[in-house]
Amino acid sequence: MVTGQCDVPIEKHQGVVINREDLKTSHEEADVIIIQQMNNAVKEGHTGVVVTSDDTDVFVLLIYHYVMLNLSIELIMESPVKDRSRTDIKQTSHKHADIAKTLLAAHALSVCDTVASYHGIGKSKVIKTLKSRMPLQLLGDTTAKMSDIFQESTKFVSSCYGFPNSSDMSSTRRIVWACKVARSTIAMPVQASLPPPQNHLLRM
Repeated sequence: MVTGQCDVPIEKHQGVVINREDLKTSHEEADVIIIQQMNNAVKEGHTGVVVTSDDTDVFVLLIYHYVMLNLSIELIMESPVKDRSRTDIKQTSHKHADIAKTLLAAHALSVCDTVASYHGIGKSKVIKTLKSRMPLQLLGDTTAKMSDIFQESTKFVSSCYGFPNSSDMSSTRRIVWACKVARSTIAMPVQASLPPPQNHLLRM
């Protein structure tokens, strides 16, 4: 399957070229197109699919769709780089089925692929916070009030820093700063090591 500048991808199989009008899309993101074609392969009855990518966004999308679509096929994600490990999406999805519904929201909120946007808060910490039953249901819900989304998002990010009862990110920032100062009498903590202020969260 070849997807290029044209909205209609081309399927090539044993010398036969077919324009796949059923897979027509104007979406520019390869991540989304990969998921679209994976879902189509399932509809066509394929029992095994291999996705070649090492992108974290694709990894998260595959787990989300595997669980939400209640799939049972063998689904493998492998890197285009030779000799890198392969990831069994089926097995990973079963392991994290309890957080799959909120995985996209958490991934978007933590704003990172393999490098964390928030200092010291990587994906493992985000997953751990999700596993702790910290709610993250409103981000992505178009019917939810923005004030409620900000409140829930603030609580989630603050929880990643260990302070789930903080009222806003600026408060979390002050608390983390105070903790760092208390632990060190040599130098003040650098700003990059602190949580973002509230206005940063509002821009996301």
